[in-house]
Amino acid sequence: MKRSKTLFGVIAGLAAGALIGFLFAPGKGGDTRKKITDKARETIQRIKTKLNQSKL
Repeated sequence: MKRSKTLFGVIAGLAAGALIGFLFAPGKGGDTRKKITDKARETIQRIKTKLNQSKL
């Protein structure tokens, strides 16, 4: 249980850091929102893959 909480905390921290980085980066709003959406989808897919691998 402790390991999963730690992993969740690390993932949440990385996501928050990436989001803040994108928001403060120079660029058009539409471009920034697209980058955030793409990165979020990519991250979710990566997490799902890791979870499926850990269940095996």
